[in-house]
Amino acid sequence: MRTTVADLGDARRSDQTQPPSGTSRNAGIDAQRASLTLLVVFHHAAIMIGGAVFYCAGSLDTIAKLAAEGIPVVGHVGLIPARAIWTGGFKAVGKTAVEAMQVSDHVKQLHGEYERLQRERIAAFQEFRADVEKGAFPEHKHLVPIADAEFETFVKGLEKR
Repeated sequence: MRTTVADLGDARRSDQTQPPSGTSRNAGIDAQRASLTLLVVFHHAAIMIGGAVFYCAGSLDTIAKLAAEGIPVVGHVGLIPARAIWTGGFKAVGKTAVEAMQVSDHVKQLHGEYERLQRERIAAFQEFRADVEKGAFPEHKHLVPIADAEFETFVKGLEKR
């Protein structure tokens, strides 16, 4: 099942779902939904000007939701500049045993996800190669035709370079 922007309200991590004091839990979830919607919109705008990926210091759940929307994401642990206003400024994390364990757990989660994605990528490329080798790909429906005269003009243009 595909995760959508509307599914953001199902976040389970308390550090991702706690609203500022004096507001309701729903307000925090609504803000997260709005934030993810903006990220999707901004990502598409960024692609138009050459952007490629979002830097994200969010939880694995947040990264997964962005990825499910088709947004390439780079995860990050440790010093989290995007959360500086939450912590009263730039502060290193992992200075206590508890914080260091949290950083370690986050790294393990991200590493596990990376390994899973790497296995998936390898399998996809193996399947692609097998399809090409047996002639199953590309099929005629996968081709984008060009008129012979246009192709000849293209080739002549390449020869002039």
